[in-house]
Amino acid sequence: MKSKRNESLKVPSFLSYLIATCMVIGLALGVFYFVHSYTQLQEELKQERIVYVNEISSQISTSIYNRRDRLLQQISSTASSLDYMEVHTFEDVRKLFKDKLDDNYTIVLCDAEGRSIDLNSNSYPLRNNDKVGEVLDASDAQYFFEKSTSGIDYWVFGKTITPKEIDGYHFVAVFELYNVSQFQSAFSLDLFDDVGMGMIVNNDSSLRLKSDHDSIGLGYNALQTFAKLGLEQETVKKIRADMLNGTDGKLYVTFDDANWILDYQKIEGSDEYVLVIVPIAVTSAGVTQNLRATLLAVGIIIGCISMLLILFVLRNTQIAKQRNKQLYELELRAKTVESKNDFLAKMSHDIRTPLNAIIGMNYIATTQVEETAPVMDSLTRIDTSAKYLLNILNDVLDMSKIESGKMELNLAEFRMDNLLTTLRTIVETQSKEKDIHFTMKIDPRVTGYYLGDALHINQILMNLISNALKFTSENGHISVDVESQERIADTQYIRFTVTDNGIGMTEEFMKNIFSPFTQDGADISHKYGGSGLGLSIVKNFVDMMGGTIRVHSKKDEGSTFAILLPLKMIDKPIAEQEKPIEIADESILVGKRILLVEDNAINMMIAKKILLMLKMTVEEAVNGKLALELFEAKPAGYYSIIVTDIRMPEMDGYELTTHIRTSKHPDASMIPIIAMSANAFDEDIKKSLAQGMNAHLKKPIDVAELKLVLFTYIRKEPPDEK
Repeated sequence: MKSKRNESLKVPSFLSYLIATCMVIGLALGVFYFVHSYTQLQEELKQERIVYVNEISSQISTSIYNRRDRLLQQISSTASSLDYMEVHTFEDVRKLFKDKLDDNYTIVLCDAEGRSIDLNSNSYPLRNNDKVGEVLDASDAQYFFEKSTSGIDYWVFGKTITPKEIDGYHFVAVFELYNVSQFQSAFSLDLFDDVGMGMIVNNDSSLRLKSDHDSIGLGYNALQTFAKLGLEQETVKKIRADMLNGTDGKLYVTFDDANWILDYQKIEGSDEYVLVIVPIAVTSAGVTQNLRATLLAVGIIIGCISMLLILFVLRNTQIAKQRNKQLYELELRAKTVESKNDFLAKMSHDIRTPLNAIIGMNYIATTQVEETAPVMDSLTRIDTSAKYLLNILNDVLDMSKIESGKMELNLAEFRMDNLLTTLRTIVETQSKEKDIHFTMKIDPRVTGYYLGDALHINQILMNLISNALKFTSENGHISVDVESQERIADTQYIRFTVTDNGIGMTEEFMKNIFSPFTQDGADISHKYGGSGLGLSIVKNFVDMMGGTIRVHSKKDEGSTFAILLPLKMIDKPIAEQEKPIEIADESILVGKRILLVEDNAINMMIAKKILLMLKMTVEEAVNGKLALELFEAKPAGYYSIIVTDIRMPEMDGYELTTHIRTSKHPDASMIPIIAMSANAFDEDIKKSLAQGMNAHLKKPIDVAELKLVLFTYIRKEPPDEK
C-alpha cells in the first residue's frame, strides 16, 4: 500500500519537474528570442532613421535649389527691366521696383570699380569684394553670401546690366540682397521638437545659412564646432574630403555627449551642401519606448507559455513591423507625389513667364519688319523654337499628371460645332503658313450640344493635326472628317478622322506608337524634333473617355488616325446668339478701352503693345488694388473688358475679381474679366472660372486666342444707349 502511494507521488513529482524544466527552457528561449529580436529591430530602426533623415535633407536641398534658381531668375528679370526701361534717376528706379522693396529685400547698383549705392543714393558697400568682382566679370547671374556692417546676413544675387547713367553715376551691375532670416524656415525640423538642425555650408564646411534654432552654438565653421564638441578627427576628415570631392554622405556620429544622425547632400549646381544633424534619441523616441514595452511583454509571455506561442508572437511582431514599413512607404510616396506636383506647378509658371517675354517680344518684332527683311528668318526661327519648347513643357506636364493619376475629365455642356469652328480657324492659319491644303468635313448630325470634356477633345485633335502639319511638306494635304457613326439611346458615337499625305510611319514604329518618348528613328527625331509624348497623351485621353483609336500608315505615303468617342447628347435648342464665334471684323475692337493688370514690367509692355496693335485703348495697373481703385472710380461702360494676371502683390487676380463682382458699381456683374496667367493647369482654369472670371488665357500669350476671347466678350456688350 505504501509502495503504491510512493509511486503515485513520484508521478506528480516527475510531472512537476518536467513542467518546471519546460518552463525554464521556455523562459530561456523567450529571453534569447527577446534579446535577438530587440537587437535586430534596433538595427533596422537605425537604418530607417537614417533613410528618414536623408529624405528630409533631400527635401531641404530641393527647396533651397528651387529658391536659388527662382532668385537667379529674379535678378535676371531685374537686370532686364533696367536694360529695357528708361530710367535716369534713382527716383525712376524706386518707382520701377516700389512693389518689391521691404525690410528683407534691398536693391543695390554697382559701378565698374565695385562701388555700390542703394536706391536712396546712399553708399552701400559690399564687403565680399572677390564675389563682387566675379559678378562684374560674368555674363550670367551670380550669387554669394554677405554679412553687412550692421551684422545682418544677406543672400546676395548679382547680374551685369547694360552700362547705364543714373543721377551722374555710371552703373554696370545690379545686386539684390535678401535678409537670410526669411529663409530660415526652410531648415525648420519641427518633427524633432527643434532639437535637430538644418544648415547650408560651403564645401569647406564654412556656415552659410542655418535654422533659427541653434541647440549647440554653431560657429563660423560647422565641422570645427563639431570637432570642439567631441566629433572624432577621422570622421571630420572623411566629411571634409567628401565635401571637397562633391560626395554625399550619412553617418551615425557622437559629439556633445549625444549620438547623432548626420546627413550632408550637395546642392545641385553649386559648391554648397545641405547638412542636417538630428539626435538619435528624438528620431523615434515614442516608437522605441513602445517597442521596448511590447517586446518585454512578448518575452514574458513567451517564457511562460509554450514554444508555439513564442513562434506565433514573433510572427505577429514581424507582420506588424512589415505593415508599419508599408504604411511608412505609402506616406513617403504620397509626400513625394505631392512634392513633385508642387515642383511641376512652380516649374510651369517659372518657365512660362520668360517664354511669354520671348514669344511676345518676338511677335512684336515680326510686326515691325518687312517679311523680306533679312532678320525675318531669324525671328521666325526664334518663334518656332520657343513654341517648340512650350509644346514640350505642355506634353511633359500632361504626361506627369496622367502617370500620377491626377488627370481628370471635366464634363460639361459644349457645342460641337463651336469647338470644330474654333479648331478650323486656328489650323487654317497654321496650314497657310506652311502652304498646306487643309479641309474639314462635318457631318450635320454631329452639331448640337453634348456632355463631355471639350478641352481634352480639342487637345486630342490639335495633337493629331499638329503632327500632320509637322510631318507633311509644302503643297501637301491634310483633311479632318467628323461624322456620326451610330446612336444608342442618348449616346452618339462620333468618329474623328485625321488624314495626311506626309512622311508616314514604319511598321516597326507602329508596334510602339503610343509608348512615351518613342519616335520613328533617330533621323526623324533629329529633323523634326518633338518630345515623343503627343500620341501617348492622345491615347490616354481617348481611353479616359471610353473611346478607341486606330492608326493606318505607310512609309512615304501618309497616315490616318481614326478616333471613335461616345458622347452623351443633350436635347437643347441652338439659339441664334450661340452660333459659333468667328472673328469676322477686328474693327469691333478699335477704340475699346481695356484695363490691363500686370505686375511684371516686361509682360505689361508686351501685352500693351499687342493690344495697341489692335487699336484698343489701354489703361494700366500694376496690381489688383490699383485696378480696383481705377474700376470703381470710373462711370458705367467706361471699360469694355478687364484682363488681369493672377499672381500679384497687394491684391491678386482672384481677390480683384471677388471685389469687383461684389461691388456696387453698375458694371460689377457684367464687365468681362479675363485671366492671363502662367498658371496653366486645368485646376487653375477651373479656379479662375469659379472665382467669377469669364475666361482664362495661358501665358505665353497666343495672339490668335487673345483676339478670339476679346472679340467674343466685347461682341456681347449691350448696345450703347442713345
